[in-house]
Amino acid sequence: MCTAIYDNLDGAFLGRTLDVEEDYGQSAVSVPEGTELDTKYEGKLKYGFSVIGTAFMAGGVPLFFDGLNSEGLAACALNFGSSCTYHSSKVNMLNLASYNVIPYALSQFSTVGQIEQAFSRLNVTNDSFGEISPTPLHWIFADKKEAITVESVKDGTKIYKNEVGVLTNAPGFDYQLYRASEIMNLSNEGPRDNLTDGSLFRYSRGMGAIGLPGDSSSVSRFMRTLFNKRFAERGGGGVTRMMHLFDSVDITRGTVICEDGTPSFTAYTSVMDLDEKAYYFTTYGNRQIRALSIENGQNCKQICAYTMKSEQKIKFIDADI
Repeated sequence: MCTAIYDNLDGAFLGRTLDVEEDYGQSAVSVPEGTELDTKYEGKLKYGFSVIGTAFMAGGVPLFFDGLNSEGLAACALNFGSSCTYHSSKVNMLNLASYNVIPYALSQFSTVGQIEQAFSRLNVTNDSFGEISPTPLHWIFADKKEAITVESVKDGTKIYKNEVGVLTNAPGFDYQLYRASEIMNLSNEGPRDNLTDGSLFRYSRGMGAIGLPGDSSSVSRFMRTLFNKRFAERGGGGVTRMMHLFDSVDITRGTVICEDGTPSFTAYTSVMDLDEKAYYFTTYGNRQIRALSIENGQNCKQICAYTMKSEQKIKFIDADI
């Protein structure tokens, strides 16, 4: 369970929630330009750009959940569940294991158009990373101008123009858009009385959104995020606006119970500023926004990992006299 949002109307931002049953021990990371990238089928490459983001460090190798490079290209990987199919390697294809998709894209390309062209040959393989089994994923990639969604399914790789700037989980992106048509009549304004000559009245604000689903399923989160993104007021800080949008899909521990009885929760929320080349995040245990910038990350001579764990910071204020 995860939700991603892309917005480029008031600055350019890509962000996501990571909703899980247990914390992976993920870190904020910085990978300097020139770092070696080892791919199973495409050989050893170099990071052509600096990259910051969140990753699980496995033997010193960052397995990215999301990231941003120094050219302002960003990516997020979201769980794709049973809709995902990976394949064996194929001749004359760009063969990438799922854990290589984000680092390959962010280390080699500077625009979504370049990714779209290269990934027209993409074949996502079913390889594990050591003893870590492949996670079923799909991806959203964004630059300052556009975003795309990439999915590996039974028929191969599908690439969609993501013009709505929203992605959740399975089913596929095309089905999510289809279901979103069910709420296209909703509004941030009050409804009209189409049934009587004025006998009915608006008993509350917000009635124009009656019918907007409030549950945590992937389709409902897609609809709710699309609605809120459309009507959320602009100005006053894009990072703050993005964080407020994610509040509507934040999973409080205990409100969603998985099949094995464990509760799901939003482990972290991230917002990447594609103009300022900065990565902002909050965690379940600390709602204070912390940040990592490409500029500061470039001071690292090797891969740097920063803890995301900390206790909630609360500031007591003094009264104005």
